[in-house]
Amino acid sequence: MSDRFKGIWSEFQENIRNLDEGASPREILDVILDWLRKYKEYFLRPPFSDYGFNRFITLDAPDYPVEISLMRGEELLFFKKLVFNQQGKDKESIARILRDTFEMLLVLEMDEKCANCGRDGLGVYLNEENAKLVYECKQCGIAKYTDGAKLDGGHYVFAKTVDLIKEKLI
Repeated sequence: MSDRFKGIWSEFQENIRNLDEGASPREILDVILDWLRKYKEYFLRPPFSDYGFNRFITLDAPDYPVEISLMRGEELLFFKKLVFNQQGKDKESIARILRDTFEMLLVLEMDEKCANCGRDGLGVYLNEENAKLVYECKQCGIAKYTDGAKLDGGHYVFAKTVDLIKEKLI
């Protein structure tokens, strides 16, 4: 890992340290996006590109249901702990932490049980090919349409607030 990235990571750690424990999910997302966009040349290459960071860099944050994210309180403290435990040496781990954090901030989690593994809480995504909403289990990856119909493949993206309202999920 380059010394340059270690410095960039230290800057991120400082930005996260400065977040108040009562910070809103929107404030958390703004801090992460500002930093990511400032150093986007690092995040458009592996391992970050392997985790789809290009979609985060170009994300239009107001389009997503961030305000209802569970990223607050204990979850924020856990995120801070993960960030501070990284010394900027393992980009792969950093990429996973940030990807998972984006998922928590952007994906609505519904009180639905996975029929496959029994996990409570399924994420809601949009099937880009047919514009139908999908429930996906974060544990086993099994997915189904929110209307219960069998999945017929597709590429999933983060569901926007307007999509969730249209389907009366928020």
